[in-house]
Amino acid sequence: MGCVGMNILEEEITSYVFPDITYDRLQKKCLFPASPQGVIHQHKRYEIYLNLGDPVQYVTEEHIMELPFGGVVITPPGVKHYAYTNTGNTYHRMRLHLEPRVYDIAAEYQPSLRMLLDNPCRMAILPEDPMKHAKALESIAETADQASYLSLVLPVLELVLHIDRQMEMDGLQEKEIKCMPHLLWEILLYIHQDNNFLRLSSNREIAQQFYITESYLSRMFQQYMPVTAHRYLLGLKINYARSLLLNGLSVTEACYAVGFSDCSHFIAIYRQYTGETPGNTGRQRSAPIL
Repeated sequence: MGCVGMNILEEEITSYVFPDITYDRLQKKCLFPASPQGVIHQHKRYEIYLNLGDPVQYVTEEHIMELPFGGVVITPPGVKHYAYTNTGNTYHRMRLHLEPRVYDIAAEYQPSLRMLLDNPCRMAILPEDPMKHAKALESIAETADQASYLSLVLPVLELVLHIDRQMEMDGLQEKEIKCMPHLLWEILLYIHQDNNFLRLSSNREIAQQFYITESYLSRMFQQYMPVTAHRYLLGLKINYARSLLLNGLSVTEACYAVGFSDCSHFIAIYRQYTGETPGNTGRQRSAPIL
């Protein structure tokens, strides 16, 4: 078993790695409300994602899920997805990645789990204190070994099965899940693909790429996303700029790397989004890892 625990600036990460299971918990302060947490990606494993912080959107190629505190999503292998904070200041999630082999073993243990995991992107909301479950799982992970790693996943799957039944009774799925419009998903993929957001500077460029009007693009984002298309684009740029600054690039280098042509404008936007200057962010790169 491998374990990693660290404090980097305002982030706290704990992870446990087993042969077929990975457990990790991440807690950090958001740079700004409505900010992307990572890029669009996919896994070869099942993902069980539990939100332990402020509300987030869990976005996939077919659904947009509003996850409150205690919201759980199961995503099958091969489904592209990412998380996006809404209006809160804290991003805190627990995540399990399970090899398909584990799914088969679990389905033999509890046949009803096969139906649950065969349905893509199932969502539920924990009826009890989510932190209690997260801490229990972390405690199991701390004491588990290579020979008994299934003791980590089976309680999780049993819990999710219980929640799924609760969800069906309460009709939570209908209230909390929206269908992702195909066009919007294509636009999101285009923005993220090859870091296109670094060179894009306006809604007009995005709209022209898809032969739609800027007003139609704005309406789609207003209806389905927590921010406008322009703020979405800026958010990606600022997140990327911060990572560059923390990796040693100068303010000027970061400015031009994320598509700004005026450093004064970049500094103003960066400060508006993060509450600090890019120079202050750059000085944090020397902060010790504990």
